[in-house]
Amino acid sequence: MNAWAVSNLPLREGEREAIAWMSFDTADGVDYGLVPYTRSNGEPIFDEPEVFTVPLHPRDKAPGRILLRTLTRDGTQPTDL
Repeated sequence: MNAWAVSNLPLREGEREAIAWMSFDTADGVDYGLVPYTRSNGEPIFDEPEVFTVPLHPRDKAPGRILLRTLTRDGTQPTDL
């Protein structure tokens, strides 16, 4: 998967617009996914969220990655904050 900065240019073949997300739970771990969307008259129309089911090794630019590292840096669990 590759991501580009937000642009109003037409999508290239094979591209789609999406919002990438990350969630964390101390019991369940980390989940990553995306929510595809299209635009109709400038308004977003969201599709069903997708959860990645393959092992991931996200870079620091992945959504939530730096926040997750910050929250768990000293061993504190995010639910303790």
